[in-house]
Amino acid sequence: MRPPVRQHRVKLPDGSWIRLDDAYLDELVFIELDGWGSHGSKQAFRRDRRRQNQAVILGWLPLRFTWADVVYEPERVAAEIMTVLEQRCPARLRS
Repeated sequence: MRPPVRQHRVKLPDGSWIRLDDAYLDELVFIELDGWGSHGSKQAFRRDRRRQNQAVILGWLPLRFTWADVVYEPERVAAEIMTVLEQRCPARLRS
């Protein structure tokens, strides 16, 4: 399995672009790391939901984690990511 691509750009049908924090390209899984600093306003909240929905329409599956998740529970975060990747592409992960 290839590592995720950081800040992956995805072109939308209308020609605009969105950026995903971390993206597993083969599995179409993306990870968003949400923090209050850049996601704490109402405008950012709406923008994040819109961007996520646009990615889902294109077949992407989102996983969202907070800074606290990653820092204090990294094993749980890694296990959840691996579970989803295995569900999306089980044959490739076992070989």
